[in-house]
Amino acid sequence: MAGTNTKFRGKKVDFWNLHNKLGRTEHAKTLSIGSSSDSASFTVQINHVATDKGSETVVLHENWTVTGRRGSTKHFVFDIESKQTPATDSPLLFNEYHYGGMALRGSNLWTPLKSNPDGTCEFLTSNGHERIGGNHTRVRWVSMRGVVDGKPASITVLCHPSNFRFPQSVRLHPRMPYFTYAPMFNGEFTIEPGDSYQSRYRYLVTSSKPDADWIEKQWADYAD
Repeated sequence: MAGTNTKFRGKKVDFWNLHNKLGRTEHAKTLSIGSSSDSASFTVQINHVATDKGSETVVLHENWTVTGRRGSTKHFVFDIESKQTPATDSPLLFNEYHYGGMALRGSNLWTPLKSNPDGTCEFLTSNGHERIGGNHTRVRWVSMRGVVDGKPASITVLCHPSNFRFPQSVRLHPRMPYFTYAPMFNGEFTIEPGDSYQSRYRYLVTSSKPDADWIEKQWADYAD
């Protein structure tokens, strides 16, 4: 959830590209670990740190709750719930930008390299679009699929209808196995002190190439 193009106290902060030395995200602490008969979960705190001429300020506290749930013979499933809260008395502005939200990078076996010039990664969105057509469209889910060790594999991310600006816009990288839900594509927004920015996503992992009807049913179950 690292913001790429943000502003804090009048200065640009990039929590994503570490080489710019404008910010970073870091694990702070584990808050809880739990389990039940059909799930297991943990909650951690992540700090978003702004860097300015050697001075560092924690801008956001973010809690991630990751819950693994009982899947099926067809898939594994886990949820990520994020809650971002300002750590100071100043807001954080997310500028309008083409990416910067909940991101996912796929297998290196899907990445175009000298030994693998074309990669093997494909995309499918809930609107029926593939990689190029689906870029910067607003969708309920994105499925990224390819071949790992000669066998099909996929990971699909479902966007919960309670999320900000649902259905959220997505950035689908034109070559790499990478995408991000990016509500900042549709305009700037601010997280104010005393408020929080909450997001929910479900991940489906399969050793197959799932069809759109099956994914849509999984999304409907999640939305309910």
